[in-house]
Amino acid sequence: MWNPPSLSLVWQSFFRFDMNEEQQIVTTAALAVQGGLITRRMALEKLRSVYPFENIDAVSQQLEEQVEAGASQNVEHLLTKAMKAEKSDAKSTKQETADEDEEAALSR
Repeated sequence: MWNPPSLSLVWQSFFRFDMNEEQQIVTTAALAVQGGLITRRMALEKLRSVYPFENIDAVSQQLEEQVEAGASQNVEHLLTKAMKAEKSDAKSTKQETADEDEEAALSR
């Protein structure tokens, strides 16, 4: 049995948005998602007029992967920063101990 292929249309706007209008669309969508007013999927549908794409599920998956990668990079960055702070604290503690020993030797 033959099934016709499924088609989906993506209608572009009749007039192209200028840069200010595109910025307003992106900012509004981002703020609405952050504020919990709309879902990420709804924002992506709105952003389709600015950033054309075909598959919303693929774009959503890519965004999730970027968020996860960014979170792991942030954790790695924080760990590296903490390790550097521990090393500098250890160095300053050693330096303070050495300075105290030197002062004690001089006062004798």
